[in-house]
Amino acid sequence: MSELVCFTSDQIRAVWPEVSPHLQRGLDRGSNYTLRDIYKGLRRQKMQLWTSRNDVIEAALVTSLQDGYCLLLCAGGSNADEWVHWLPVIERWAKEHGFNEMRLYGRIGWLRKLKGFRAVYTKMVKQL
Repeated sequence: MSELVCFTSDQIRAVWPEVSPHLQRGLDRGSNYTLRDIYKGLRRQKMQLWTSRNDVIEAALVTSLQDGYCLLLCAGGSNADEWVHWLPVIERWAKEHGFNEMRLYGRIGWLRKLKGFRAVYTKMVKQL
């Protein structure tokens, strides 16, 4: 049975080699962040690192507490089923810390897997 672990900023350096490939997979699917941005944010306590592990890390998620909401910045694993079921745990944690909304940015297809989420706007991009 897997468990969800949230790491402190002091623990990031030790787990980074195992976690960063999962995060990179999430970033590769579309993000304004780089691994370097996330590492700095985690070390400076601006972001939180969560992992799903069952002997080894199966998935990694990064959250950031913003102005009134908790933002899921990045999630990576072999497939979404390895981390989506952990969102209610993170949502409870955010609520316990005084935040009233959970947000994430991703492809519209994610809505099928994300219970309780709704699309608020669409990002449009044109390559030049």
